[in-house]
Amino acid sequence: MRKYRVVCLNNSRLKEIRRNLRLLIFHAVWDRIEALSALRDGFDNEFISSADKVRQGLIYTEIRDLQEALEKSICQCGTCKSVENDMIYFPSLKAWHCTECDHKKLIWFPRLE
Repeated sequence: MRKYRVVCLNNSRLKEIRRNLRLLIFHAVWDRIEALSALRDGFDNEFISSADKVRQGLIYTEIRDLQEALEKSICQCGTCKSVENDMIYFPSLKAWHCTECDHKKLIWFPRLE
């Protein structure tokens, strides 16, 4: 995508459905992150084998990837973390931000030189 994309809904019923779907995805991702964190914390760091270190590294990577995917998704604003508002996609940031943050000018763009 090269242009800004704005997703706005006017129908209150559709807004409620959108909000519920976003929350469903949000909670599913965080349930997975919590499960992986519990698995990661189950390792005894004092007596850890090299195979367990590799598994632990893979768990860290998966947790980081899930968090990054959630931050870049349309499920929540990249600035205020809201799930309620209409969203705008910023191609230069490769992320979604809510229209309220855009109107308040809270979104930071890197300087292009």
